[in-house]
Amino acid sequence: MNIDAPIAKDQTKDQTADPVRRARQLRPLIEGAATTIEQGRQVTADLQAALHEARLFRLYLPRTYGGEEVMPATFVAVVEEACQRSGVKPKDVDYAADGLISVNHEYVLFNDLETRLRAIYDLRVDKTMFIAGDGSLRYGAIIAVLDAAKGAGVDRVGIITEGLRNQRRLVEP
Repeated sequence: MNIDAPIAKDQTKDQTADPVRRARQLRPLIEGAATTIEQGRQVTADLQAALHEARLFRLYLPRTYGGEEVMPATFVAVVEEACQRSGVKPKDVDYAADGLISVNHEYVLFNDLETRLRAIYDLRVDKTMFIAGDGSLRYGAIIAVLDAAKGAGVDRVGIITEGLRNQRRLVEP
């Protein structure tokens, strides 16, 4: 093995996109099990076996221990792909520097945000939301969005940092 040999760019890109592609290939099985998963709050045995076979359970594990050691953005892209196909995708709230707020790319007035989020989360078992706020926003602006989410019944909130956004752009198809 020649450690001085250059790594082909296409090979690196394939390694990054591969887990996302494998998750995408499970689309029919995930879509078919979506209702059962949401109602029972448990992955079906068939889907669990397919996820295992597609090597999607050891994405963060170091390669020396049999994992794929993917970047965090790749892991997020795999989770988003699987959730999107199940119909229970966590909702993203974006808060731009100019004050515009969107829920999964649909603009919402701040005064309507809690009502919009309640309409989404009242019907869901998983009440997880992700928020991405522009770095120039004041802390209080983000707290106001978190308060609206809490009032709408959101249990967990994940923060998407600017660094994670940049990494996600590298792995999105």
